[in-house]
Amino acid sequence: MSAMKRGTRKGLHVDQSELLCKNGCGYYGNPSWQGYCSKCYRDIVQKSRQRQIESDHEYAKRLQQQYAAENRGSPGASGGSGSGRELSFSKFEEKKTHHTGSKTRTVKKLFKSKSSSTVKGSPSQDGKLTPQASPKEPVLSPESQKTVNEFIEGLRIVRSRAFAQELYKSAQHFIHRMQNSAYLPIEEQSEMVHDFYNSMSERLQKHPTAGGLTGEQQAQLLDGVEKHITTRLHQLLFCPSITDDEQRDLKLQDRIRSLSWVTPQMLDTGIKEDDTQVQGLTDQAIAAIIEVGSQRSPQEKLSCLVRCCQHIFELLRVSHDAPASADEFLPALIYITLRANPPLLHSNVQYITRFANPSRLMAGEAGYYFTNLCCAVAFLESLDAQALSLSQEEFDRYMSGEAVPPKPQQNDQADGYTCEGLILMQENIKGLKELNAKHDKLMDDAKQLQDEMKGFRDGVIKQIQDVLKRTPLDIKPRQPLQLAGTPDSPIQQDLLLSPSTVGYPLAAAAGVQAVTLDTENEDNLNLPPPLVPQVVSSQAAEGSGS
Repeated sequence: MSAMKRGTRKGLHVDQSELLCKNGCGYYGNPSWQGYCSKCYRDIVQKSRQRQIESDHEYAKRLQQQYAAENRGSPGASGGSGSGRELSFSKFEEKKTHHTGSKTRTVKKLFKSKSSSTVKGSPSQDGKLTPQASPKEPVLSPESQKTVNEFIEGLRIVRSRAFAQELYKSAQHFIHRMQNSAYLPIEEQSEMVHDFYNSMSERLQKHPTAGGLTGEQQAQLLDGVEKHITTRLHQLLFCPSITDDEQRDLKLQDRIRSLSWVTPQMLDTGIKEDDTQVQGLTDQAIAAIIEVGSQRSPQEKLSCLVRCCQHIFELLRVSHDAPASADEFLPALIYITLRANPPLLHSNVQYITRFANPSRLMAGEAGYYFTNLCCAVAFLESLDAQALSLSQEEFDRYMSGEAVPPKPQQNDQADGYTCEGLILMQENIKGLKELNAKHDKLMDDAKQLQDEMKGFRDGVIKQIQDVLKRTPLDIKPRQPLQLAGTPDSPIQQDLLLSPSTVGYPLAAAAGVQAVTLDTENEDNLNLPPPLVPQVVSSQAAEGSGS
């Protein structure tokens, strides 16, 4: 691509203004559109075709005039040259008749298919739009059936049920029309799809019943239309047999595989490969760009690309400890593409270019990332020694596999030629050594703690023994309570009958020695007997109450 600047500085650095349309309209350009945006490129193609048609018409008119003049002249005067011109003109007429007949058969076939085919989709009893199965149409795949259901669900935002049904029928009719136009050149099929997008957009803007739709709702409906028809026609439109997409996919994949030796330092990306967080983000970016091939609609493929590029910006931020610039993004995208080597990369780029809504690629986040991806693919296809600041001899040796470029010494590597597998093994060995050292330190600390606990226990036992030796504990036997005075004295009786020898403090205060009730004491036999309850008659109780 002419926008690529190659100088003494390593890597690829593209001025962001050079990503825009060459016509100066302000939209993003595309290498597949010769650097123009979709709108400008289409205008240029239409003007070129119109000029070609006019030129063919003038040429046919001149041939017809020559043929008429030769017929008016004598047969001998024309000679051999006249017969040659007549033969040339007859071939032209035959080709023109064949081309006209082909167009006539095509138009008849389209009208026949329109009249014979049953357009699916009719309102049910509850007013909901439901698809009707056609006996001649094959069973839809789960992805296609899911897309049909989502499209029908998306039409619910249209207030007019008749207008929603009209939109659905138009989409179904266009799908049948495209299925019957598979023999057309892929450029004409792309124009048919873009024309359908434009017609649907105009209907949403100008239809009387669509006046209540906001701009966001109209964009949502157009997204649903795009996803519906591209998913249904994916097998027909993606990498068709009438193009060389498959051969170019294989060629590009072999090219990227032969460039697997390119390092981030050669592209001047500044990516820290030894950082664990950067490695995780790199893997996520690679997985996202590979996932592009598993999606069926252009907008889903672009969503995967957007997610990939967001991971790239994040890993650049982590590597540089600062927000990444647009000048650093493209080299990083090239490096991720080299690492991933996504299958069918060329076919995916062409599929998005041909059948995505042009407004999606002309502006916005997805359009910017897709333009950079196209630049990355173009750079890889034309990568040479000068772009990597290498000599031609070094570049040829690396491409042939005779030599491997040295990598910066890191992670205690012996040299810069260690492969990624050995680097990973060395990192694992280093991690195991660190874990072993931590384990040994933990065991030493545990042993030290055990010795400290044992010493603490022995010290406490020794202190207790020293205290016992210094002040031995002498436990004297309990003495029985001896009361002074006669047993029959009132105070002594009160003290002995006191619920506790609770009376012990009182007894001590009275000069009486307390004794427990459980002790065997003969004086206790002199105690009065306990009170016995007696039954009192009711008459006696009444008399006492009166």
